Amino acid sequence: MSCEKITPRCVLFPVFLLSLAFTIFLSFQAWLLVSDRDSLNQAYAQQSKALEQVSKVKTQVNALAKGTLTLAKQGNKNAQGVVDQLKKAGINIQDKPQDQPPTP
Repeated sequence: MSCEKITPRCVLFPVFLLSLAFTIFLSFQAWLLVSDRDSLNQAYAQQSKALEQVSKVKTQVNALAKGTLTLAKQGNKNAQGVVDQLKKAGINIQDKPQDQPPTP
């Protein structure tokens, strides 16, 4: 289709094609955003499960360490040796729990 003069009818088809291409581009970008959001939500859900398991293990380790410290204070030589080895490794065991900031 060739037009010698620029008329609204000559401009209509190219503008339509440009509008269609832009609409398809925006739709594709919206689909990508939704897909990425779903992937991020799945990753967050998997991390929260792992964080729950970590907090359980941390509670168990703290209870074990406090029990070992209690035995060491009562005079158990093996427990004293474990506490000494932990101190050499830079791990300090405390009787009282420290004020910990809440985890998000």
